[in-house]
Amino acid sequence: MKLFAQTLRAAYSADTCHPSYLNKWSPANPTAGQCAITALLVHEKFGYDIYEVKINRSRHFFNVTPAGDVIDLTAEQFDKPISYAERTKREPKALYRSCQQRLNILKQNLHQGGAL
Repeated sequence: MKLFAQTLRAAYSADTCHPSYLNKWSPANPTAGQCAITALLVHEKFGYDIYEVKINRSRHFFNVTPAGDVIDLTAEQFDKPISYAERTKREPKALYRSCQQRLNILKQNLHQGGAL
């Protein structure tokens, strides 16, 4: 998973960032605004369920393995540790509707980098 996370970091861009996080995204903070598309990609590749927690007034998405382990490849964008206790399971279909364009760009970036 560590290699996959590193590959994703190199593929993130302002074009894959959620518009509300563009002011926080930079090459130094590449995971900012990337949580939903990352959770979708992890779901596609590994089958892990997608969950959501509220952080301040924002939603944050991550994955959980069948064994209950949290996989959050974009947690580093936050200054404080995330509490995953109050999490809600999400269906991928709803996220695809809102994130498909950014997800496609991420996949294209990964493909160009030889990762897909």
